[in-house]
Amino acid sequence: MVDPRNPDGYAELGFTYYLLQEYPTATEHLEKGIEQDPTYGRNYAVLGLVYYVQRNFEGAIEVLEKAVSFGYSSEEVFYELGLSYAYLEQCDRARPWLERALALNPASEPAQAGVRSCQGPEGGQP
Repeated sequence: MVDPRNPDGYAELGFTYYLLQEYPTATEHLEKGIEQDPTYGRNYAVLGLVYYVQRNFEGAIEVLEKAVSFGYSSEEVFYELGLSYAYLEQCDRARPWLERALALNPASEPAQAGVRSCQGPEGGQP
């Protein structure tokens, strides 16, 4: 049972359902967490992960940027933002996020792949 006043409990439940690939249930819990505390970045970050794996790149960008605006910072959030922009063929917006991921972890394979994809002739589609 989740303490309805604790936004992190919703993030934990959402992440658990994400791992189980039960994306609608994950989304439901994460949205409840956001309702509880609309400034708690982790719920946005996990919701962005859910959207990203479902290839909802526009939705992922929206919530991942909110996560960052509320102070959430992680390699995964940064490279998912960058890759989401790259998949939408917006490498000019992808590169800064990929570079932020690489600043945290120079060996980040997803970020490196995103940077390489944005250097290609079309400049998109990792």
